[in-house]
Amino acid sequence: MSAFVPASPGLSLEKTMSLSLREFEISLRRLDAAPETVGADTYRLAHGDGTVDISARALEPAVLGKLMRLPRCLITIRFSDTHDEAARRAFLVRFDLAFQRGGG
Repeated sequence: MSAFVPASPGLSLEKTMSLSLREFEISLRRLDAAPETVGADTYRLAHGDGTVDISARALEPAVLGKLMRLPRCLITIRFSDTHDEAARRAFLVRFDLAFQRGGG
């Protein structure tokens, strides 16, 4: 579960995630099958009585030693003014599940 929930409606939060822009788009489709595109890197999803805007920006990869490079993106999630804390928390639970990846 996300550790931070914006205290006020209309605020946003940022997450640095280890995934490529392509992986972001795939996971986003798990969250919402048809997100509305509102910018080159921003998508709008319906949630409850409002909307959530999510954007992704590629960052420099994390370099671990000489052999491993992990892609990274800065993800920004902005809630509409109609969301209360419970709605924001519920969305973040859905977001985390959609972007969860297994390993092993």
